[in-house]
Amino acid sequence: MAIEYKNLENKNITQQQAQYLDYYTKNFIDQNTGFVKKIEVMENRQLTSISYYLDSGENENDIVQLYTDQVKDDVITIVRQTIQNNNIELRKQYNDKNLTFITHILYDNYNNIICRQNYNLITNQPIPETTLKYYYDYSDYTEEWGYREIFDSHYNSDGSLNILIYMPTDNDQDNESYGPINFSLLQDQFSEDLSYYLTSEFMPGDIT
Repeated sequence: MAIEYKNLENKNITQQQAQYLDYYTKNFIDQNTGFVKKIEVMENRQLTSISYYLDSGENENDIVQLYTDQVKDDVITIVRQTIQNNNIELRKQYNDKNLTFITHILYDNYNNIICRQNYNLITNQPIPETTLKYYYDYSDYTEEWGYREIFDSHYNSDGSLNILIYMPTDNDQDNESYGPINFSLLQDQFSEDLSYYLTSEFMPGDIT
């Protein structure tokens, strides 16, 4: 395993620099795949949480049992899948060996979050009203912030669009709100089909 240290801004730092910070992460990289295998979060020189990427054949319960006593707060297990260059993660958060949170995250091929969908712990079904979707301007990129998010959408309990906040500029006063009734006005400003944002459905129709 290769080890990388990152600061609060997710910038690479040295091990020596990390020792002087109140917060940093220790990232274990599988050198065969180039993927992150484990992330340890250090706060005030204390290990507060571990995120662990499960491989096929690894037992989730064994991982939770192994790491729970080592951390102050949470153990997060992650199952990673790639479909058409889009990364999908199923994250389960455990506190004191008890499952406390489940979320499903869809990334684009630039590693931007497209959709974040929480699950009901009892029914194991998505919770539409907590689902968030994001859209990015791929022509607007900075080294510090990456691609600029230009709208996010929120949903009702039946999965229908509640409100979409469009941010055409960095000035909050320019923000515009859209819903099902006036969604076509937003669509008219884009050549790309935005129908994916009309419902809380996790996967876009063109990703199979």
